[in-house]
Order: sequence, then structure tokens, then C-alpha cells
Amino acid sequence: MLSNEEKEKVISFVLQYEQPNGGFSFSKTTPPTREDTYYALRILKRLDFKYSNKKTFAYLEIMLLDVHHSCRHFYQLLFLLDFFTLTGHQETMKNILDLPSNLQTENINELYYFTLIRDIPSSKIEFELTNQFLLPKTPFSLNFIPEVSRRLLLLKKMNEEFEERKYIQWIQKSQSSDGGFGFLPYTTTFLENTCYALRGLQTLNATPLNLEKCEQFILQCKTGNGGFSRKSSALGTLQATYHAICSLEIIYQMKEGLENRRLTNIT
Repeated sequence: MLSNEEKEKVISFVLQYEQPNGGFSFSKTTPPTREDTYYALRILKRLDFKYSNKKTFAYLEIMLLDVHHSCRHFYQLLFLLDFFTLTGHQETMKNILDLPSNLQTENINELYYFTLIRDIPSSKIEFELTNQFLLPKTPFSLNFIPEVSRRLLLLKKMNEEFEERKYIQWIQKSQSSDGGFGFLPYTTTFLENTCYALRGLQTLNATPLNLEKCEQFILQCKTGNGGFSRKSSALGTLQATYHAICSLEIIYQMKEGLENRRLTNIT
């Protein structure tokens, strides 16, 4: 993973986008957003930084009144409020979700975030996941790597049988010569796709064909001020930095797994 010095640089990078009245923004001169605040606080939590700005807490609480009818947006808000151990809003959140319409959708991304909402202990939202949403998509269906990664998690949660080998091969084939992953095979690589590719492969207990090269790609996205960009020599952002931290964590776990298997074979 990152050294203590590198972690400090990432934390410093994140905190420079904190706004005086609470929340985090894309740049120092733009207003705070739910999205940037979400990525900032997730990074800080992963790096074990104790963040407790009451102004950001108040900013998030106000945002409940203007929540979008989107499971993804709602999941981000719920995670952020949970970050401050806020309770008492569960029933309000349930009403905002508009469960009947959301549960009828075949939108994989929305269903994915709904299951994440259900898995947050403080949400108190119960929902029995069934295969009615994914059966038309099985046994083998592909689109872009982010959606494929989410579909794999849902299939695993449902204990649904599917052609795992084909998914593994397709994701592995999407790795480019620079070590990163594109939206699908033979497309331009970006850090966010690399993160989702790693998540998908980890879900299937697999690794990239070239794990070392993949790690190199991520590290090449590091910027001089401690953050990461979605591609080498681009602007560092909170979102890309979050994807980088997640990716490096997954790679570390993959390396540990490979080493454990090697030691087991030796013994």
C-alpha cells in the first residue's frame, strides 16, 4: 500500500478541497458537492484519519432535504450521514427511495446501490434480493467494466450460477499494455475502470494477467501534490484518488493471496 509519508500527502491533498462552510469541492474555487464530499470522506476513513468537522456534518444534514431519486445518490448520502453516526432519519430515507418503482427496475446500477444501502447497518432497510432482475442478463452478458463489476457482485449475493470463467477472461482481456483497464477490451485505460476491473476479478477470486503492471499504472497516475488522476499527467481529483486507494488495497490483498497460495504449495 502507501507509506506513512505518502498517506500524509494524500490526506493533505484531500483537505485542501474542504470548504470553509463545510463539505468538499472539485476545486478550491467551486462550491461543495455531495459527490466530492463522499469521495473525500471515504478516502479519509480508509486512511484512518479522524475527521469531525461539524460544518460538514450540518452541510450533509441539509442535503437530506434535496436528495435525488437515485439509489446511487442516496447511498452516498446515507454513507456520509452514517460516517457521523447520525440516526433517526431511516424512515425519511425509506420514503424518499420510493421503493415500488425502484424495485421494478432492471437497471443493474440502481439495484447494485440499493443492495449497498441495505447492507449499511443503520439504514434499517430490508429487501430480499431475488434473481428476477438479473435472469435476463445471465448466463453471460457484458457491457462496460463498471456495470459488469456491479453485476458480478449481485450474482454472487444471490448465489446465482453463471459462467464465471467467461467474465474473468473478458475482464482480463480489457487490460492494456500500460497495465490499466479500459471500459471494455481495446479501449483507452482510465483509473476508474481499473478499480472496477480489480473489484470484479476479486469477486471471482481471480487477478489481472499482469498484476505488477496494473500496480505501476495506478502509481503513474499519482500527482505531485499527493492525489491521483484518472490517467497519467492529468488533473488530480478526489474521485480518482479514491479509486486509486481502493485499487492499491485490492492489489495488496491479491498479492497476499498469491503469496499464501505459494506458501501452501511449498508446505
